[in-house]
Amino acid sequence: MWLTYLLLIFTGIVSGFVNTLAGSGSLINLTVLMFVGLPANIANATSRLGILLQSITGVWVFYKNGKIDLKKSIWFLIPMVLGAIFGAQTASFLSEEATKSSMAVMMFLMLFLILLKPEKWLKEKSEIINEKTVLNFIIFLVIGFYGGFLMSGVGILILAALVLRSGYNLTEANALKILAVFLFTVPVVCIFIFHKQIIWEYGFFMAIGQGIGAWFAAKFAIKSKSANLWTHRLLILVVLASILQILEIDQWILKLFYKIFV
Repeated sequence: MWLTYLLLIFTGIVSGFVNTLAGSGSLINLTVLMFVGLPANIANATSRLGILLQSITGVWVFYKNGKIDLKKSIWFLIPMVLGAIFGAQTASFLSEEATKSSMAVMMFLMLFLILLKPEKWLKEKSEIINEKTVLNFIIFLVIGFYGGFLMSGVGILILAALVLRSGYNLTEANALKILAVFLFTVPVVCIFIFHKQIIWEYGFFMAIGQGIGAWFAAKFAIKSKSANLWTHRLLILVVLASILQILEIDQWILKLFYKIFV
């Protein structure tokens, strides 16, 4: 049993780091939670405890270092929280096949967004544009719905909207992303608690790891001059790995390797 707990803590550290710098680390959590025996919908709900703790940690570090402006961020936080509430209600009835199909579609979309115009991800100065529009409200409402519905990869979607749509650089966008995830995860966790879909024991140990991973990632994003560059590279690697795992291509590769060399 303690080996399981150690696995969950280690997984949490990795996913907390990835989630804070990029996103899609929740997919790692879902995979491991299902590996230790949880159904997909229960794994989806249980993983939110770690996301809540890592976002609290990330928000504190970014806010302490003056990277979060609450007045500027309110215009996209409200629709995301509203969308997440509806998404979490929908997720309560999500099947395993629907989970995998949704993940596959979203990962391909995210890879396209990242590779579309990489130079825009790496700019150093903010040029805030297109903030308070109806289209932006709809975009962040949909992103919030997906975050409450599935969560895996929502960080990449938030970054895409903030950087490509609203003109933030990656460091600023990362800080606002963590704030958004924290605010909409609170009602989402409450919804899953109401539906009794959280396994507290597993969620607790994974949350410990995610808090640690988020702390290191936030420090790295603030202090490292190359944080934008490494975050962009990390985004590409995470999405590619996620696609391989969702489509079970990784299992096919392992089987082929086993037949050739074993």
